[in-house]
Amino acid sequence: MRTRHAACPVLLGDKWTANCFIFEIGQEFFRPCGLDPSIQERYVGDLGGPEPRKYPNISPY
Repeated sequence: MRTRHAACPVLLGDKWTANCFIFEIGQEFFRPCGLDPSIQERYVGDLGGPEPRKYPNISPY
């Protein structure tokens, strides 16, 4: 999946960043990741719209 991210530049000093991922329990058995291209739902919240032609939501890796 491709995402866009932008941040303000640092004018003076250092910039520190951190990502925080919080999970209560694993979901590998409740909602497994489907890498099969024939699966209709590509990601959580997929409303069934057409797949983007230039940047598909499934990574080839």
